Amino acid sequence: AVAAIPEGLPAEQDYGIYVDEGYKTFSARNMVAFGAPRWHPGDDYHGWRTASPITQAAFYLAFARFGQVLETARMVSVMWFAMFLVAFGVAYYRERCSPVFWVGLLMLGFQYVLWIISRTAIFEIAALSVFYATLLLLRRFSKTAITYAIVIAFVGALVTFGIKRNGLTIVAPAVFGIMAAWAI
Repeated sequence: AVAAIPEGLPAEQDYGIYVDEGYKTFSARNMVAFGAPRWHPGDDYHGWRTASPITQAAFYLAFARFGQVLETARMVSVMWFAMFLVAFGVAYYRERCSPVFWVGLLMLGFQYVLWIISRTAIFEIAALSVFYATLLLLRRFSKTAITYAIVIAFVGALVTFGIKRNGLTIVAPAVFGIMAAWAI
């Protein structure tokens, strides 16, 4: 088994993340390399092109522009994380004079789990970014702007579905919980 380890990686390293990143980016890589999501007619791995079209489009564009390497795939997740931090900054911009704003922004930017997840080519950071963008947009509307809130909730759920379908199990209850709280 040790002979199968890529050169330069220690034998005791956990390779699970590399496997997951490979599976999540395989379709996009094949589209760039072979012009089709499968590299061979006998390839029966369906990939994520139809199940996660938003992430696959982002990986495809990155691979086409910057090359098909692991760093490029991880760069896509870093961009999702950067968008999350910008959305937080925009949502709380009015409180920018408060030390709580700056400490919160720093804590989010350097929180260990978010830091690690946002540097791996998996879908969770993209789903998290859309989830919080939805919540932050909902925060901007009051009970009187319920039509906008419904549109934001629907678009947020739709985009989350386009990233990772099981993300709806988090987004839908949270959004409907907020809207139910407004009704009280």
